[in-house]
Amino acid sequence: MTKEYFCIFVFLFFQNIVFAQWSDDFSDGDFENDPTWIGNTEHFIVEDGWLRLHAPAAAGTSCLSVASDIVVDASWEFVFKMDFRPSSSNYAKVYLISDRETLNTPLNGYYLRLGYTERDICLFRQNGNISEKLIMGQPNTLDAASCHVRVLVTRDKEGFWEIKTDLSGGHDFTLEGSAQDKPINSSSYFGVVCTYTSTRNTGFFFDDFRVDGLPYTPFRADPYDIVINEIMANPSPSVRLPEYEYVELYNRSGKNIEMSGWTFTYGNTTRNIPSYLFPAGEFLLLAHATAVSELSAYGATLPVMTSLTAITNTGQYLQLKDPEGTLISWVDFNDNWYDDPFKSNGGWSLEQVNPDLTCSVSSNWKASNGRNGGTPGQINSVYSPISHVQAPEVIRLATPDPYTIILYVSNPLKNILPDVSQFTISPKVEQIAITGQHFDQLQLSLQLPLQEGEWYDLSVAGGVTDCAGYETPPVQFHFALPQYVDSLDVVINEILFNPVSGGNSFVELYNRSKNAVQASDLQLSMRNTNGGLSTPVPLSDDPFLLLPGQYLVVSRNVSSVMQQYGATNQNAFLQMPRMPALTRESGRLVLLNKSLRVIDEVHYNSKQHIDFLNLGNGVSLERIHPDRHSLDPGNWHTAAQTEGFGTPGRRNSQYLAFTNDLPAEVSIFPEVFSPDNDGIDDVLSINYRFDTPSLTGEVIIFDSSGRKIKNLVRQQIFSAEGTIFWDGSDDRGRKASTGIYVVYFQVYNSNGVHKIFKIPCVLAGFRR
Repeated sequence: MTKEYFCIFVFLFFQNIVFAQWSDDFSDGDFENDPTWIGNTEHFIVEDGWLRLHAPAAAGTSCLSVASDIVVDASWEFVFKMDFRPSSSNYAKVYLISDRETLNTPLNGYYLRLGYTERDICLFRQNGNISEKLIMGQPNTLDAASCHVRVLVTRDKEGFWEIKTDLSGGHDFTLEGSAQDKPINSSSYFGVVCTYTSTRNTGFFFDDFRVDGLPYTPFRADPYDIVINEIMANPSPSVRLPEYEYVELYNRSGKNIEMSGWTFTYGNTTRNIPSYLFPAGEFLLLAHATAVSELSAYGATLPVMTSLTAITNTGQYLQLKDPEGTLISWVDFNDNWYDDPFKSNGGWSLEQVNPDLTCSVSSNWKASNGRNGGTPGQINSVYSPISHVQAPEVIRLATPDPYTIILYVSNPLKNILPDVSQFTISPKVEQIAITGQHFDQLQLSLQLPLQEGEWYDLSVAGGVTDCAGYETPPVQFHFALPQYVDSLDVVINEILFNPVSGGNSFVELYNRSKNAVQASDLQLSMRNTNGGLSTPVPLSDDPFLLLPGQYLVVSRNVSSVMQQYGATNQNAFLQMPRMPALTRESGRLVLLNKSLRVIDEVHYNSKQHIDFLNLGNGVSLERIHPDRHSLDPGNWHTAAQTEGFGTPGRRNSQYLAFTNDLPAEVSIFPEVFSPDNDGIDDVLSINYRFDTPSLTGEVIIFDSSGRKIKNLVRQQIFSAEGTIFWDGSDDRGRKASTGIYVVYFQVYNSNGVHKIFKIPCVLAGFRR
């Protein structure tokens, strides 16, 4: 450091020290200079080195104040005399902290009351017109015809207050009392207030004011300096807390932040936050005005909500903005985040696990473990410094127009733009922006437009940084502009309609076409018994692409489904909050496009499961092959036990490949099958292809003794080709015994065609 800079530093350092302390013993003979006292100056004089009240002989109140911003690690010392016994009509206040110079009006601050009916020295906090006693001094301390007392008040940075006095005016102090209180953390003025009758208008004396400490400096907030840290959306029935909604903010920065002009938005409602200096490391509750009184017992509380039921129980988008409109914090929570059906029913808050991650994702939130149902105004009960946020991935791609590509990232992004060199495609990327309500999208602007019918390769080198500081791995996309989605381009491929208790249903879709399909063009609906459709619900508002051969699993609780079935491929899962409810026993699920054209339809039924395995709930129905008919019950089978009874987001455990090169008009595969639901040869497929159209017939299973076991097809008109499945059960739904069986396949027509096929197969024992 140069000598010049060192001198500047020393000057500024000592200038701040001088600013952070002041004193006045009135030895200069006045109170209007160094420092300057303002207010009812005509009611005071300096006499024999004392500041003395000298008001007109009438009952009244007189005030003097002086500029003072000291609040932190502070001490206030002064001497006062009264030549009377104080009462409710004759007493004084000394304001240590005040946000207004006129001390007999509504203000925010702390004051000492000297006298009154208790004739003691007490500390009060004042908010507007309301005063709350914090420290009650020793009673009758001032119960004398006259008094001469020195007072010392201290307050540390944690808000711990002490009052000490020397009743002889010296420095041999005795503790009067202590308290912890920190809601008010800024000051503009110090001062005295005298309340008197006509005979006590000259009986107040003050001297030797010494104030030392530091000002409480407010700073401008950066994004995530203050975070939404706890949400009590459904306080009823209460565990132990007051039955009110609240949203807790936490100042995780090292700065004291003035919140004047800030706004808080819940859903479509935006409210102004009252002026408040938010201390570093502290908590602040936002609630309805009715709740302020009771919630204030847990910490600083401001009236912000418009109603007592402002926060939606099932979830809502919350955001906090500064006066310039900069988004400081946001959360888009839903009741699945509780991960506890009991606690989500009410009385328990949602708490952030690690507020320093600043990632508003479900894995960083949990239902409170606090004994009261929440922890307003204190460290969260679920707090952990360990990261619970999964590493980010670029999971999807959209092409809303030929000049734009949007990449969807699994986590919110840090406010750092990656370089264009990290994205390789022709035409080149010209510009990048972070977009999306959750800041989880990268918008790539291209130099030239994408062409209809062309396929493109996009390489993302990785290094896209999320809000927790983690980087995405490299990824590649082979894509094209989306095409109109037509019947059977996308099919329903797997259904879980009877989840386990506390679990969630799901529907898996599969793009069996050769085109890119826009997910926002697809809708789900349920068909009732009269054939009518429920109101179709779009899969997504985002226009991301479902590419050929891709799976897409929709559920109201994606994380629950992924956890239950061991899925890790986030790109195959989509949260669908308004997904139609799947009836548990049977139902008719319909996939439509935006033009309400039926793309696929499945009539599912619990009887399609293998009854003899007694599997219970949480077992999905899988499509055996996406090219076979959706309404054919034989094209559906229970998901394999070895695959956890469900394969959302990956190829079905019961998938069977088909070939066009059949060895005969009727053939089977495999010759030996074992319906033990292990995902290996669980089903016998009976494949047929006839040159003669419109053949009628039946398919029957016989055992080796010639006894009929199962009617698979009764008097049905066959298509030219197809597949029939046998799951190893008999006509009563029981498991057939192990052994050799014969597939009897008979077809005929009115023109004299009559064909019979008898093909042996082996039903093997269950594998254990």
